[in-house]
Amino acid sequence: MVDISVGDSVELECHMTGSLPIKVTWSKDHKDIRSGGNYKMSCVDNTPHLTILKAAKADSGRYFCHATNDIGKDSCSTEITVKERKIPPTFTKKPTETLEDTEGKMVKIEARLAGSQPMTINWFKDDSERHNSDHYDMSFKSNVAVLCIKSSEVSDCGRYTCKATNEAGTATCEVTVTITGRSMLLLLVYFVVFLHRK
Repeated sequence: MVDISVGDSVELECHMTGSLPIKVTWSKDHKDIRSGGNYKMSCVDNTPHLTILKAAKADSGRYFCHATNDIGKDSCSTEITVKERKIPPTFTKKPTETLEDTEGKMVKIEARLAGSQPMTINWFKDDSERHNSDHYDMSFKSNVAVLCIKSSEVSDCGRYTCKATNEAGTATCEVTVTITGRSMLLLLVYFVVFLHRK
C-alpha cells in the first residue's frame, strides 16, 4: 500500500528471478499500461521499474507487474492511493498585535485561517493552554478562530497565542492583551447643618 499526494512522482520496482528471457508487462486495475505520457517504464539490472511522473487522483488503483518466460508466469501487485495535497495552515487575517480594554468588558480575539481540514485550534495565555469555561468561550467555524474573554479582569493581561495545526504543519499568531481597572468615581456628600439660634 502506497499513499502519495497529487503531483508527487512515484516509482515501482519488481524484483524477480527465473530463466531469461523474461517478458515484463504492467497493468493498472487489470488494464495494460503503455510507456509514455504520465508513465515511464525501464529495466535496471534485470529489475523492471514503472514511474508515475506526476500523480493525479485518477492514478489511484492496484498496479500489477506481470513476468513471463518459456516455463511459466507470475505477477505481483501493490495498491496506490493518491490524495489531495495537504495545505498547511496560514493566517489570512490576524488579530491586532495589541488589544486594550476596561475591566468587566468582553474581549474578543479573532483570526481567519486557510489550509486543509481537519484543523485543530488551541489557545494559550503566556504559554499556558486555555479551554472553554465560564471565563473563556472558544469557537472555530468557517475558518474563523475566536477567543472571547467573557468578563475581563486585570489578571487577564498577557500574551495570547492562537495555534492552528493540521496534517501539513502548524501556524501561530500572538496578541498582547491589556486590561485596565475601572475608574471609581467617589462622591462625597456633605451635609451642612445650619444652626439657627435666637
